[in-house]
Amino acid sequence: MGTNVRSTPLKSNAENEYNRVGLALAIFAALCLFCALWGLNGYFTSRTVRSIGLFLHISSISWGAGWLTHVIISLIEQHLWRLREAVENAPRFVVLGVYCLIVLVGVIDVLTSAFAFLSLFASLGMSPVDPTIRFVSTVLAEVIAILPEPLIVWLAIALWRVLKG
Repeated sequence: MGTNVRSTPLKSNAENEYNRVGLALAIFAALCLFCALWGLNGYFTSRTVRSIGLFLHISSISWGAGWLTHVIISLIEQHLWRLREAVENAPRFVVLGVYCLIVLVGVIDVLTSAFAFLSLFASLGMSPVDPTIRFVSTVLAEVIAILPEPLIVWLAIALWRVLKG
């Protein structure tokens, strides 16, 4: 008794290369999008740091200090929580202090972006004291403050693996 199983031909080498290059380009495009969102968040943080410097009449606080603040905030938010894995016998107050620091810089990160979105909406004629505008600003700020960093790391790893072969 025979079966009518059809075999599918193996994909050609050119088709495999086409799919791999297409995947690499798609990952690169997504990487560029999330880098742009991270940069937008950095611009908002830098602008806020610079504005605080101008408000306090401290001329030494520059855009560079703002961008450095953004990079430090990003590193603390995304990677410092792994400290517990690295230091197994750390006292509880150290771990608690680290998590409090992570929450504090996360709040600062979201607030700087939320204020920027409120300013944007105000420039478009919308009331910044409207609860809906505040909610939308906060949600947008959360998205650009928290989402890009881990996706940038994972997309970079994926791109490396696809290009590596």
